Amino acid sequence: MSTSREPERPPGPRHQARERALHLLYEAEAKGETPEDVLAGLPAAPDPYARSLVAGVGGRAGEIDALVAGHASGWELTRMPVVDRQVLRLAAYELLAEPEVPAAVVIDEAVELAKEYSTEESGRYVNGVLAAIARRLGRLAAAGGAAGAAPAGEPPAGRDGTPPGPEDAAPERDGTPPGPEDTAAGRGEPPPERVPQEAPPRPPRPGAIGSVRPARRR
Repeated sequence: MSTSREPERPPGPRHQARERALHLLYEAEAKGETPEDVLAGLPAAPDPYARSLVAGVGGRAGEIDALVAGHASGWELTRMPVVDRQVLRLAAYELLAEPEVPAAVVIDEAVELAKEYSTEESGRYVNGVLAAIARRLGRLAAAGGAAGAAPAGEPPAGRDGTPPGPEDAAPERDGTPPGPEDTAAGRGEPPPERVPQEAPPRPPRPGAIGSVRPARRR
């Protein structure tokens, strides 16, 4: 029996764009500049999707902050850790302005960024806040519905919101191509959905900013 582990799949282009956008939003706050000013000062333009996210967060800052603050249970927006606050702003903008990206993808991506650059606890908090926002916007059903699903006749999005590719297909069984029985629907299973916490825990208290980029957790 082989004990080798399957290599991790490289992050998709949308994940990389969100990660870049998070860095730029973090930099803007650390420098006391607007997101638009940070974009204008770059020596090279970022990925178009990253640019649209940063510009969108800057252009709808008041609306986004009100939306996040209204669903951030027991925690003031200004007292959140910088990374958590920017992750929430980024994802809230996607939920507002990018209806073609499924809400579940937006939330999953935001949770991964929070866990990577902040803490596991932050990931849980971000999940709860964004799920509440998605339900408020009609992007996520309260229980078992189809809000945020791909429109009829269109293929579902890939894992990071991009069009699906071969890596998103179900694994082969016994060397045969995947068929209907290899899908969740074919097995009679409901589609997976991240279950938000009813009362998400507070994120950790913010620390000092040591860089204009958030540091990955080690």
